[in-house]
Amino acid sequence: MVKKYKLTSEKMTIMTGVVLHRIQATRDFGDVKKGELGGWIEKKGNLSQYDICWVYDNAKVYGRARVFGNARVEGNARVYGNALICEEACVATDAMVYGKAQITGNGWIFGSAQVSGDAHIHGHTRIRYDIWDKTPLQIQGSLFYVNMYSLYLRIGCEKHTIPEWLENYREIAAENGITEESVIEEYYGYIKQFAEIYCPEALKGQPDEQA
Repeated sequence: MVKKYKLTSEKMTIMTGVVLHRIQATRDFGDVKKGELGGWIEKKGNLSQYDICWVYDNAKVYGRARVFGNARVEGNARVYGNALICEEACVATDAMVYGKAQITGNGWIFGSAQVSGDAHIHGHTRIRYDIWDKTPLQIQGSLFYVNMYSLYLRIGCEKHTIPEWLENYREIAAENGITEESVIEEYYGYIKQFAEIYCPEALKGQPDEQA
């Protein structure tokens, strides 16, 4: 195997005392050209020599964290602890991934988001804000994706708080031209499922079945 990058002599010490090394590509791969400088890693175990994964810009990967597959860490992002970034995942801008968190599939963590603990971000999940220490739930329903977006539950293009969904889900469905009862009940079930995880207090007083 022809290695795709090397550690350069350029170093920096971060606040925890860990010494990081800037990386440099030693061959062309993906959108990276031979000789191009990348971001910073503590050791070669942080970034695979296989596939086209890369640490770009001023991003940092250290500790026992690993980046492999076709994953990207870019901008000012930081990945550390025992975190894993793999497949087609991307961690960008000022996001942080740490602890035992895993970002896989086409997961995209960006903005000021922080993902930690045992959280596993996968599929096409996008996280831009907030601190997540458990896996955000995402469901592909019969018509729309259902997922959390900051403090809001998003179904398709509609975005409301969980209490708003519980109170107004039928009205919101009608405004979007959805009248089939089986579809309305399907998505009401998803709303309750999200409420149980993210806003259980909103379920107090909710009937088991809506008329």
